[in-house]
Amino acid sequence: AAALRVKYKKPLVILCPDEASANAIAGDVAALTGETCTALIARDYVFYSADAMSRSGEQRRINALSFMMNGEGITVATAEGFFERTMPPEVFRRSVFEIDMHSTMAPEDVEDALLRCGYSRAVQTEGPGQFSRRGGIIDFFSPAHSQPVRIEFWGDEIDSMGFFDTGTQRRTESIEKCVVVPAAEMLPSLAKGGAQALAAELNQLADRALKRRSGETGPALAAVLREDADRLSSGA
Repeated sequence: AAALRVKYKKPLVILCPDEASANAIAGDVAALTGETCTALIARDYVFYSADAMSRSGEQRRINALSFMMNGEGITVATAEGFFERTMPPEVFRRSVFEIDMHSTMAPEDVEDALLRCGYSRAVQTEGPGQFSRRGGIIDFFSPAHSQPVRIEFWGDEIDSMGFFDTGTQRRTESIEKCVVVPAAEMLPSLAKGGAQALAAELNQLADRALKRRSGETGPALAAVLREDADRLSSGA
């Protein structure tokens, strides 16, 4: 695999049976090629409140998917991670955008774009997938970067842009551009018809469950579906 990459300089994907072998192969290939390998691993399934769970694994996957879609470098994937369903490529491409020092946009437009891409509003940006706004200053942490970005606006023009440290909240480096990738793999706002269309579909499935399932199964399933539909409709 390393020889193919060195000889042809083409994007390389190595499929491994599990995460342990993927880590081992990634280390070997990185040593032989002198390049960093991106890992595409399986998504974590956590069956409790989403507010209480870390999404770092999901955001690592998003970064790897972005890396692969750009046709870059070396990706080492586990079989489980590689075959998991994710958002369609065309939806992913629509949700990725770049901001540079020459961009002209209102802070409100950036804020709306971040919300559509699954970023959550926070008082202070501390982790990937979060953003905060204070007047003409927007902070956000894109999974595409190792540090969060701070943009200072002068009206609809960008006055300054740079990375900052989450601990001190002080700028560490000025930059000319940054890349915003989705903060989640499942984005109801980007589905056809948006979150409201998905909520309507769930309510239809709930009605169908009540008609087709007898006993306690139908009402229980319908209640879960309606609860999810309500969360989608309310923006939760």
